[in-house]
Amino acid sequence: MKTIWKGQRGFSLIELLVAIPIAALISIAATGAIFQIFASSRAGNDIVAFRQVQTAGGWVSNDALQAQNIDDTLDQPGDSGFPLTLTWTDWDNDIHQVVYNLIAMPSGTLKQLQRQETVNGDTSTRIVGQYLDGSASQISYDDSAVKVIFQVTATVGEQTASRVYEVKPRPLS
Repeated sequence: MKTIWKGQRGFSLIELLVAIPIAALISIAATGAIFQIFASSRAGNDIVAFRQVQTAGGWVSNDALQAQNIDDTLDQPGDSGFPLTLTWTDWDNDIHQVVYNLIAMPSGTLKQLQRQETVNGDTSTRIVGQYLDGSASQISYDDSAVKVIFQVTATVGEQTASRVYEVKPRPLS
C-alpha cells in the first residue's frame, strides 16, 4: 500500500484555485435552474387562469350576441344570474337554446361553467370554463342599456385572473 500512496501528498494550490470556482459555477447554475422551474410553474398557472377566463367569456359573448331572448331571472338582486338561458332562431329557422350553469368541481370550492345547447331538440353539453370562483363569477342583465354583463374570475394555484364582458344582444327583427 505504501508504494501506491508514496508520491501523493494532496491537491496543489493551483488545482484548488481551479476546482473551487468551477464548483461554485455549477452550484449557481443549479440554483438558478431550480428558481426558474418554480417561476415557470407560477407563470403557467397565470396563463391557465387567464385562458379559462378568456374561453368562458368568449363562449358567453358569442351566444349573447346571437340571443333574441334572455331569461328574465337575471334581474333578481343578490343572485349570481345562473342559470342563464339564451334563445334565438338562426337563418335556417333552427331554434337554439343555450343554458349556462355553474357546477361544482370535484376539488371543492371552485366551479366549472357548463354550456348546454339544444338545437331543434338535440342536446349537447360541454364545459367551457374551469377553476372559476363561484362567488366572483356572475351574470346580470342591464335593461336600460340592453346588455348582458358577465363577470368571470378564475383561480389556478395562487394565480387569479378576472375580466368583465359586456355584450349587447342582437335586436329583435
